Amino acid sequence: MDKDDKNINDTENEEIIDTPAADEDAEFEKALAAVENSKTVKIKNKEETFFAKFVAKCAQDKIIPLCLVAMVLCAVGAIVYFLIPVFYVTSFDMTVDEFRTRYTQTEIYTQALHDHNCQIPEVEYVDASTVPASSIPAVSASGEAAAAEEAHKHERFFSAPINTDAADLAVGIQGRARSVDNKVTAVRVVIEYIDDPGMFDFLRIFFSSYLMTCNPDLELNEAYALTGDALYQINSDSYLTIGNTAFRASLVEVNGVNCVAFDIVPSDSI
Repeated sequence: MDKDDKNINDTENEEIIDTPAADEDAEFEKALAAVENSKTVKIKNKEETFFAKFVAKCAQDKIIPLCLVAMVLCAVGAIVYFLIPVFYVTSFDMTVDEFRTRYTQTEIYTQALHDHNCQIPEVEYVDASTVPASSIPAVSASGEAAAAEEAHKHERFFSAPINTDAADLAVGIQGRARSVDNKVTAVRVVIEYIDDPGMFDFLRIFFSSYLMTCNPDLELNEAYALTGDALYQINSDSYLTIGNTAFRASLVEVNGVNCVAFDIVPSDSI
C-alpha cells in the first residue's frame, strides 16, 4: 500500500469514529429538550387544571370569592392605615425615645443641665383626641379645629413631669406622636412662671436645649438667640422658623398655675 492510500484510509477511519459521537451528542440534546418541553407542558397543564377547578369551586361556593374580596380590602385598608399618617401628619423623623436620647446629647444639656435632673423621663400616652387643644401645640399656626381634629385621629398625646432641681419650679413636657410609628409631631415644654430677674435667662437656657434637640444643626449661640427672640415675642400668634423647625413661646395656665410654654413643631405643619 502506498502512502496516499494510507492517508485516505486514515481519513475514512476518523470520519467513521467521529460520526457516532456527534450523533450521540445530538440525540442527547434532543432528549434534554424533550424533557424540558415535557416539564413545561405538565406545569402549564397543572396550572390550567388548578385554575379551572378553582373557578368551578368558586361558582359552586359563593363564600370563596367573598373571602378573597375581604382579603383584598383588608390589605388595602392596612396599607392606607400605615401610609396616610406618614404623608398627612408631619413629624421630626424621630420617635419619642429617640427624642429623649437626643436631648441628653445636646451641648446645652451636657454643659449646663446634666447635673440638675433635667433628663426627660418615661412618658405616658393617651388618645390625643381626649386632650384639650389648648394644652398642646396646634397643627397649624391658626389652630384650625378641623385640621387639628383630623390629625388627632392619627396621633397619641404624651406627657411627663420633669423633676429638675435646676429651679424650684414645676416643669413638664407634653407633645404628640404619630400612632403608627411613634414619631414626634409636636412638643410643648411648660415651666411655672414666677416674677424673678433670673427667669428670662433660665427660660432661654432650658428652652434652647429642646430647640437644639429638634434641630441638631443649630449652634449654641444661635439657639440662645432664637429662643430669646421667641420669648421677646411671647404670646404672638405666629411661629418663628429655622430650617424645618417652627417654635413660639406663650403664657398658659396649667392646673391653675401660670406657666410659660415653648411650642416646637415641624415647619411643614404650620
